[in-house]
Amino acid sequence: MPNPEEVYIDFASKVSFLEFIQEEFKYADVPVEELRQEISLLESRSPWNINDLSEYIKKYPRSFIIFQNIFQLLRFTNAQLIHFVFDVVKLNSLNIDAIYEYMILNLKRDLEFRKIYLKTINQKLKYNNFIICIDQYDKKYLVATFKLTISKYINKILKDFDVL
Repeated sequence: MPNPEEVYIDFASKVSFLEFIQEEFKYADVPVEELRQEISLLESRSPWNINDLSEYIKKYPRSFIIFQNIFQLLRFTNAQLIHFVFDVVKLNSLNIDAIYEYMILNLKRDLEFRKIYLKTINQKLKYNNFIICIDQYDKKYLVATFKLTISKYINKILKDFDVL
């Protein structure tokens, strides 16, 4: 009889981000006064190209709140925001090694994401110790934890865009 934990980890490592079901609508809660600078900068420039917009979002990450409401009228769902922060094609790959390598890349480059990921595995786990003994972990477990951490990370971004 298969081990239920192994069956679950295998399943969780294969979850597609396109399949996440989120509540689609909620009332818009745009803090217009807090975003006055971002709004003024948007209004002062025309036309925008993709590079200008990309630089603007990097410089003013809270502006994403504005775009959430423009593009969805009411709300981007967390699952939709994942597409802007992560490479969903890689996340949904059937090649576990490709997802694993993408996980390692994100852990190296994003300190906030790393902190959430390591905390999900073990409250006291440090990055250097994790990397030294990474081969002791089941790859599917690490990928499943990676996907779980993405949801936690997106929730944190929605509360504080400065995380980006």
